[in-house]
Amino acid sequence: MTGQANPTRQALLEAAEHLFSQEGYAAVGIREIARQAGVNLAAIKYHFGSKHDLYLETVRAAMEQHGDELMDVLADPPADREDAAVRLVRFIYLFFDRLRDLQEVDACGLLMIREALRPSEAIDAVVRDYLQPSTRQMTEVLTVLAPDASEAEAERCVTSLMGQLLHYRIFRPFIERLRGVDFADGKVAAESAGQVAEFTLRGLGCEAGLIERAMKRAEAEAAAIDKGTKS
Repeated sequence: MTGQANPTRQALLEAAEHLFSQEGYAAVGIREIARQAGVNLAAIKYHFGSKHDLYLETVRAAMEQHGDELMDVLADPPADREDAAVRLVRFIYLFFDRLRDLQEVDACGLLMIREALRPSEAIDAVVRDYLQPSTRQMTEVLTVLAPDASEAEAERCVTSLMGQLLHYRIFRPFIERLRGVDFADGKVAAESAGQVAEFTLRGLGCEAGLIERAMKRAEAEAAAIDKGTKS
């Protein structure tokens, strides 16, 4: 949030994110949230209306903080099949670049894991408001890559790709120890990103030439963006 954000509201969001991610929705009471935030209990109703609405706003804030840049890569409709491949490769590489700084699952990840393992009363709203839009974006890109696939087939491909990425995010400590690597190493992260990208594109029926061009273009575009950011 910006410096102009209401400090009481921000304190409640920060306390709620910590408690919900650590203990789960059902185990956390509004009195505990207010106490940790150092505010009056009535502030929750004033700023959010209810525990349910506070939880949804907490999820929204967490996902916006961690997901906007990733999904921005897929925001615009691809110009053609190669452009779709480039966007998907950039998305995967950006995911692994972020993974380098995540030594453990962050609050946003913990919120999603808890919601998956023990769905709360808010799960339908979480899916509708935050997961469906991002899934729809990715499905549109994959549909361009595999034009003969039905929408249902494209959605299953999205599930497969997200399963790969979430495996790396959640089980990073296991993978590092099994393979004897460290994802903080840029080379290790890039090699894994390349493997996931190539595996996914091949699974979508992309020919070797298209995959090679997409990988090179994605690398060049990422380098140009990085150069512009530093200049």
